[in-house]
Amino acid sequence: MEAAWTVANGQNGANVCLIIQPESGEVVGKGVCNSVSHPLKHAVMEAIAAVAAGSPPYASVDSAADGSGEPDAKKLCLRLECEAQENLGSSSDPSPSPATPATPPEPPYLCTGERSPPASMAAKQLVTVDIRPGNYAVLTIASEPVNSLSLPLWEAFMGALESLEANPAVRGVIIQSGLQRDVFTAGNDMKELYAPMTSEERYQRFWTVSNTAIARLHSSRLATVCAVRGACPAGGCVLAMACDARVMTDKGHIGLNEVALGIPVPRYWVSLMVRVVGHATAARLCTNAVVLPPQEALKVGLIDEITSKENLLQAAETRMKAMLKLNDVGRVPTKKTLNEDFAKEWIAFADREAHEGWARLASPAVVKALGQYMQMVSARSKSKM
Repeated sequence: MEAAWTVANGQNGANVCLIIQPESGEVVGKGVCNSVSHPLKHAVMEAIAAVAAGSPPYASVDSAADGSGEPDAKKLCLRLECEAQENLGSSSDPSPSPATPATPPEPPYLCTGERSPPASMAAKQLVTVDIRPGNYAVLTIASEPVNSLSLPLWEAFMGALESLEANPAVRGVIIQSGLQRDVFTAGNDMKELYAPMTSEERYQRFWTVSNTAIARLHSSRLATVCAVRGACPAGGCVLAMACDARVMTDKGHIGLNEVALGIPVPRYWVSLMVRVVGHATAARLCTNAVVLPPQEALKVGLIDEITSKENLLQAAETRMKAMLKLNDVGRVPTKKTLNEDFAKEWIAFADREAHEGWARLASPAVVKALGQYMQMVSARSKSKM
């Protein structure tokens, strides 16, 4: 039986998983779990077991268009198990919790991982800022399990950057990952790119906000250092390239691999890589979807320094302090000369690119390619469980 699944907050904070038949919208299986440890996994497993679902479940986060909060069955059947991968993939405990009497979600509030909290709560959870002695800040991105760059995360990042730029006492910022695993970020959230899982309006906002944030970072008056721990593909790579300097751990990879996903590398992402490593190297890396290990990335100038995981933040702080020894009266205008016009062009193009990008993402060929990619990632995640 092909089925959809969604997770909701039930009474007393219980996690309720509903298995829903796509055609009728009928709830055919339910799992409830109050466990503090891996509650989503247990609830999902119970619901799947309830109907002995043989085919992969599909994840949904949509509510009805009328605002009632009830699940939209047509949308439910479109969500590939991206969220199953994100919510369940990090758990190694395969045993479900004891069954709990099922109770309908009250109120029917659909959980969406990164998308569910109010903006203020999301900002606190996804991005934190610590202003250090020495007039610089450490900005930490922490959205488990892999720092998928969702719209809420980009909005939180933009808000944090604007706040730091408005603070005259802050002259620089170090950007790091706060994840448990060695991942700086896995790149843009696939739920924001896969057309059946989003809408044209949301995608256009996502694209405009994300690219404006990166361009603003690139032209910021602040001295910027990216502390890259582990994996840093796609959106993570462009975020790192937008910084003045990049320090990376001795294990990991970095690069723009969009072509491997079946989508072109965005125009200004390519242009930024050209500015960092030169045209010939950028052409080779982008067209072949190459992600480089740290040693190779250092050779081509994609990163500036390699260090151990234990020494990463210290190395980034050392580089930051060296940059801040230079007077802002000279440094800031020079950076403006180098980056401001490019950033303005990038921001101006983002709106047009968002419209053109949606037409491309909604095309059958790209929908198929991204769907296959997500299925591959999900299968790989399952094999590790």
